[in-house]
Amino acid sequence: MLRVFLQQWFALSKPAVEDALYELPVLRRFAGVKRIAGTAWAQLASCYRLCTAGRFICRILLYSEFMRLFTGIALDDKTAQSLHSYVSSFHREFPALRWSLPQQWHVTLQFLGEAKEECYTSIVQHLRTVRADAAEIRIGGPAFFERAGVFHIEIEKTESLLALHYQTEQALAYCGFKPEVRPYSPHITLAHNKGRASSADFKRLRHVVEKLFPAKLSVFTAHEFLLYQSFTEPSGSRYEVRERFPLM
Repeated sequence: MLRVFLQQWFALSKPAVEDALYELPVLRRFAGVKRIAGTAWAQLASCYRLCTAGRFICRILLYSEFMRLFTGIALDDKTAQSLHSYVSSFHREFPALRWSLPQQWHVTLQFLGEAKEECYTSIVQHLRTVRADAAEIRIGGPAFFERAGVFHIEIEKTESLLALHYQTEQALAYCGFKPEVRPYSPHITLAHNKGRASSADFKRLRHVVEKLFPAKLSVFTAHEFLLYQSFTEPSGSRYEVRERFPLM
């Protein structure tokens, strides 16, 4: 029953709910699951036996106040078209992967995670204090995050991009957001596994990409950065631009 409840409440398919449980800490807290190991539904079924209907209603009211936010840079049209030409053939050959839509492609600056709606105004105000130069975005080659099951395009760490990343981190620190411990690794996500289990398509894709010539993609200058809100839907994540911040 819990599976049906989550699917109907969030309008998600079974695979999409399971993906969301892995990817969204707030949904795990909503379901009362601290971490996912093995079969997610077995843990959820156990959790359901311990939860009353009233407890779920309280969680719904609590976590509906959160927004999943991140800052990033959108691709220019020329780069997006070049990238689309590069990956279009992969879509047909590897249908078992979840491919990002071209309009969703971006370079993440900082992931804020789940933020309360009441903090939104403060976030925007502090991001408007950023006074960074336009960022040079140099597109690298295709690569893989093996453990996360992500196929992506690397982005070179240019001086202007790193300066923008640093300034946005400093601005958001005033809102209580801590910089990530791991080193900044700018990239454009093209596809990822459905769920956390490694798929045959993901392994085959890596072998195919390694045999191809490196993709020749463009360099562009970003004259603004964006604040995105992420939504989990049956087809995967959808990103909506909430604010735009000009660069010098």
